[in-house]
Amino acid sequence: MKLLGIVVLYYPNEDLVDNILSYLPFLDQLVIWDNTPKEFQKKIRIEDAILQDKILYWGENDNVGLGKAFNQVIDYATREGGTHLLTMDQDSFFVENDFAKYVDAIKGEEIAIFSPNYIIQDKKLYPEQKTLLEVEYSMTSGSIYPVAIFNEIGGFRCDFFIDIIDIEFCLRAKKSGIPTKIITGVNLNHKLGYKKKKHRFLWKTISPNEYSPIRSYYMIRNSLVTKKLYPEANVWKGYLSYYFYQRIFFVVLYEKNKIEKIKNLLLGYIHGKKGMTGKQVNDQSKF
Repeated sequence: MKLLGIVVLYYPNEDLVDNILSYLPFLDQLVIWDNTPKEFQKKIRIEDAILQDKILYWGENDNVGLGKAFNQVIDYATREGGTHLLTMDQDSFFVENDFAKYVDAIKGEEIAIFSPNYIIQDKKLYPEQKTLLEVEYSMTSGSIYPVAIFNEIGGFRCDFFIDIIDIEFCLRAKKSGIPTKIITGVNLNHKLGYKKKKHRFLWKTISPNEYSPIRSYYMIRNSLVTKKLYPEANVWKGYLSYYFYQRIFFVVLYEKNKIEKIKNLLLGYIHGKKGMTGKQVNDQSKF
């Protein structure tokens, strides 16, 4: 097993090195792809020289999104004889020694997309069980892909730029008979959205995902494009209601930058219905 990894940076915070160290010792090589503009980039230094030698620094001094970055590393992994690829967000990290358990758990398993159990706001996404849990899709952060999958169904959609590339890829894999499986005993701390504070609404406590205007655009646009490709998927039950209608409601009541967010949600809806993809021409914002 030759395991490579990629973590994509975009204005990373001071926790980055500790996050990387939760999985770097178990990788053969890690590509740090920096989407931060050149003038704000900083090289990541690991004190352990052996670990530092595992790191490659890549990027184009501009934000190229996630799909292009992932696909470049997929090509590299293929050339270098890599058997598996780990994809990570900059603010995700594995709990204690869980990444070692993760690697052991997937050895000998049949081809599949593997993902950990996500801890989001101190809550596990899935109850723990002894066997691998098959799901419809999972997030790219923390997922491990056998490189053979990319040879069979291709890479990630660059034209989605960010957001929903994980859902689309898993649904495409499922259509080709490749499942997505969760190792529920392996835990990854993961930030979902930009939840800043809790609010009371009637008898409930809610925590809105305060996505930026441009993230709001990509999420709704790419969801509609993907739904048209895989209309039978269970993920769409309630998905658009939450990420579009409820989102507008939360923006109006609780979030800042209301006009820009609503404008981008509506524009994303229109472009999604038209099947438009690619980087949004007005994408000048920091996520």
